[in-house]
Amino acid sequence: MCRFTKSDVYKGVCTVIQWIALAFGIVLNAAANILLKMAARHAQEMDSSAHLLVKLFFNPYLFTGILSFGLALGAYSYSLTRFPLSVGYPLMTSLGLIIVSLFSYFVFAEQFSAGKIAGTVLIMLGVLLVARSA
Repeated sequence: MCRFTKSDVYKGVCTVIQWIALAFGIVLNAAANILLKMAARHAQEMDSSAHLLVKLFFNPYLFTGILSFGLALGAYSYSLTRFPLSVGYPLMTSLGLIIVSLFSYFVFAEQFSAGKIAGTVLIMLGVLLVARSA
């Protein structure tokens, strides 16, 4: 188990299972956001009748996205018992951002500007620095 104290926050080496739990939380959180976008796109393609909300409610992407959020919460909560918040949260948010951005570019055909590319590269460098300190 990799429980950190103030004296060994930067010396601890976590087990593979703890890193997998954090990765699982990150991927599921990103997947949940992607699935919600897919649900919204699917609903947008439907007619604009008063039944749109009912159709969205029964959308399988929405249910899968909500389930993914729940599983991500469990995995992330577990990982926070093993990692300092100052490591877990930056990894969760920044890697999630990178996953969602890449998926958005390749699947949703969202455009990347030079600024977005530069920002993503800087985030990736920051993630490496944070992960090395874990």
